[in-house]
Amino acid sequence: DLTNNQAVLSQMSDGTYAFGALYRDGSLLVSNSGTSHLYDTKMGKTVPAPGWDGVITYAGLPSFSPSGKLIAFNHEDTGMGHTLAVMNFRVTTRAFSGLIDVATDPVNFLGFPTFTPDDGWVVYENDTRSDFQTRSAANAGSGVDAKADLQIAHLASGTSAPLDQANGKSNGAYYLPFGEAAEGHLNFDPTILPLAVGGYSWVVFTSRREY
Repeated sequence: DLTNNQAVLSQMSDGTYAFGALYRDGSLLVSNSGTSHLYDTKMGKTVPAPGWDGVITYAGLPSFSPSGKLIAFNHEDTGMGHTLAVMNFRVTTRAFSGLIDVATDPVNFLGFPTFTPDDGWVVYENDTRSDFQTRSAANAGSGVDAKADLQIAHLASGTSAPLDQANGKSNGAYYLPFGEAAEGHLNFDPTILPLAVGGYSWVVFTSRREY
């Protein structure tokens, strides 16, 4: 609680809260993947969530929008890691509605969705690894080398596109000094500041660069 000397509101002894979607005032949390429930963080217990319970079982890497009216997540129930979905949320009734898939990739995995301050767009990671690790296959011990780029989905139109400038491309060519082979497709874990500043929505993400 930032208003009370950083006092701990709720703590779990396991990974229940790990990678969960925290509601804007910290009162509620949707847990990650298996299985996903709505939690009252002060009680540390699940609470009924109409429209979610019995509909969504595995919501990977969920994230609430700045307004708290939307939630985005990897729709593992149907997409097996390849689909990103958005739902409406009404905090007064703790009800979810309007499930819609906003992006799909038949090969790569979509995760770490984050909303623009106006709730109109979702930036997310398009990753070669289903576990969203940022390591090579050798370092991870299995799977493939981690390669990822940032993409953006427009909720109103249902369209998506890569964020070329953030990914290191301009006019179809890589502008990164060491080129695509050394620095391309190494863009992970985006998040967006909840307020626009200077007319921009600011995206913060992890990358590995030779410099």
